[in-house]
Amino acid sequence: MTISRNIEAPGALVELTTRLNALERGLWRCFNSQTIRHNLNNMTDPEGIKGYHAHIYYDEAVRERAARIREFIEGHFKVVMGRWRDMPVGPHPQAMYQVAFGTEEFPRIVPWLMLNRDGLTVLVHPETGDAYTDHAVNPLWLGEKLQLNVEMLKNLPKS
Repeated sequence: MTISRNIEAPGALVELTTRLNALERGLWRCFNSQTIRHNLNNMTDPEGIKGYHAHIYYDEAVRERAARIREFIEGHFKVVMGRWRDMPVGPHPQAMYQVAFGTEEFPRIVPWLMLNRDGLTVLVHPETGDAYTDHAVNPLWLGEKLQLNVEMLKNLPKS
């Protein structure tokens, strides 16, 4: 009798494990589909993006590289160039210049920056009318991620 139970027990354990795994997969599928439906209902429509900014950071040691990148961007992309900012400004912790561009230019300029930033740090963020969220929640960093002073953006009016 004892031998019989020992022989049957592994089969029962395998069956129980199989049933628990099936239950877990079923619950996981249910959880995932509910989570996906919930997340889809709370997603932000990218149609709200009016354009983008790229901030190209530099210091005195790499300013010449930043100038070469700037010159190329001005000559090859549809952009509006910002001034050279040799001191920290706004939420930006170091010298930079801004490159503003439309949504249609994103698939051209961002891959170019990915491949040609020449070791510089670049922040790309959408322009949605919410400066805090654009900089703090939805940025794309190329290179080193810098610590922005985003607290100052929280009280800006949303447009």
